[in-house]
Amino acid sequence: MSDFLDAEGFHTEEDDPKKARENFQAQVVADVVASRPEIRVVSQAMCYRPVKTADFDEVVTVLNEAYSCEEEGAEAFREGDYINKRLLAELFLEGGVQGWVVEVARGFEIEKDGAILGACVFRTDGTSTRNGEVEGKLGSIRLMGVLPRYKGLLVGRRLLEKVEALCLEAGCVRTMACVPAPRRRLGAWLEDRDYYDTGRKVPYPAGALGHQLSKDDVVLKMYTKKLEPKPSMTQFEVDPEEAFDKAVKDLEAAEREAAAPCASDEMD
Repeated sequence: MSDFLDAEGFHTEEDDPKKARENFQAQVVADVVASRPEIRVVSQAMCYRPVKTADFDEVVTVLNEAYSCEEEGAEAFREGDYINKRLLAELFLEGGVQGWVVEVARGFEIEKDGAILGACVFRTDGTSTRNGEVEGKLGSIRLMGVLPRYKGLLVGRRLLEKVEALCLEAGCVRTMACVPAPRRRLGAWLEDRDYYDTGRKVPYPAGALGHQLSKDDVVLKMYTKKLEPKPSMTQFEVDPEEAFDKAVKDLEAAEREAAAPCASDEMD
C-alpha cells in the first residue's frame, strides 16, 4: 500500500497525537496544492472502475512505483520489483479476487487521458472471527498502491474508502490489510483511518513473491477495521464529466489569477 504522509520528525505541543498528525497532514496537502497546482487539477477528475486484463501492464507499473519505498530509503527491506504481470494474473486466477483502479477522465496533457493513478486488488470471501466466534465475512486487501507523485492529494485515501465501501456492499463486516513490519509509516497511515494492529504476525512470503530480502526475519503485521454503513457514499458517485468540468474551471481560474496584474504593476 502507498500514499501515506510522512509525519516522522514532526514535533508539536498538541496533547492528542492523532489530532497533531491530522494537522500536520493538512499542512502537507496545502503545501502540495500550492507547489503542484497542475497535479491537483488532474487528481480532482478521478473516477473508479474494475480492473480489466488490458490494464495489467499499467497496474504493474503503478504498483511497482508505489512499492519502491521497500527497495530504498529508511524502510527498505527487499530488492527488485514488487510484482510482475504473471504474478498479477495468477492472483486473479485464484477466484474471488477483485481489482479496482482510480483513473483520470482527462489528463490535461500532464497525464494521458484515462491514466491510472492507483490500483487495489482485494477479495471479499474471507471469514472474520472474534473471540473464537464467526462474526461475518472478511474483506482482505491484497495489493494497493498509488503513484508517488500523487502522495498527499488523498488519492490513496479515497481509493481505500471506495474499496471499503465495496467490501461493505459484499456483506463484509471487517477489512484486513497486512503490512511489512519495516513500513512503520504505512502502519500509522492505516491507524489514522481507524485500522488497528491485531498483534498477529506472519513471516513475509518472500519465496512466493520471488523477492530477495535485504533484512532478516521480516514479518507481516495484520491490521483490521470494523466496517460501518455510512449515511452517504456520494463522493464515489461523482459523474466524471462533472469532475472534469469543475477541474477545467479551476484551472482557468488559476490561469486568470496568475495573469492578472498585481497592485504595484497597476500603480506603475
